[in-house]
Amino acid sequence: MAEKRANNTFYHLQVGSLLELQQSGAHREGSVTLISQNDLSVQLAKAEVNSPFNQEKPVRIKYWDKQGIYYCQAEIAKVSGLLNQEIELSIISRPVAMQRRRSFRLTQKIAVWFEVVDAIHGGLPPGKVFKSETRDISGTGLSFESDAPLKVLDELRVSFHVSKKKKLDSFATVVTSEKVEKYTHLIGVEFHGLLPEAQKELMEFLHEISPDEAQQK
Repeated sequence: MAEKRANNTFYHLQVGSLLELQQSGAHREGSVTLISQNDLSVQLAKAEVNSPFNQEKPVRIKYWDKQGIYYCQAEIAKVSGLLNQEIELSIISRPVAMQRRRSFRLTQKIAVWFEVVDAIHGGLPPGKVFKSETRDISGTGLSFESDAPLKVLDELRVSFHVSKKKKLDSFATVVTSEKVEKYTHLIGVEFHGLLPEAQKELMEFLHEISPDEAQQK
């Protein structure tokens, strides 16, 4: 792992910063112990006998500060320590910033399609496509009602139109699931993996459908 440096290519990421590593339903919190231009060392908060991460697949890094939430992808270079708490990572994508001040939430009905990528609690086969309608939407996520038995931490692929000809697709994590009727839940999801150009299209779409609210936030 490269030597620690005060300056790096990440937005507001420093030694001691809290973050979350995510991969196929596994979400683990930790903190940065070493940082360089393209490498990180992370100490996981929870010790585990067996590492929850597949070293052959990339992980998503989520971190945050008062200004916003940031995402990037990394490859696992090494998992070490007696209880697999030390993770060395090589960054493979620049962070995407999702500014809190721009994440206004609109109460808006928009057709949305979703399919399950990884149902960590079981109960739903991957690949089946469901359709619903958003209750609200923001730059960081959306909510919708569904009778699909979704659980918190399920991984989805969601899509919706941002224009007549353009559909936006994003991976998303279920962060809330609240029962509203006997077989219906209000599902809240958080986007991840949006490329900068897709994030720009989403923000332009939100400003277009509600310019007054956008100017106030």
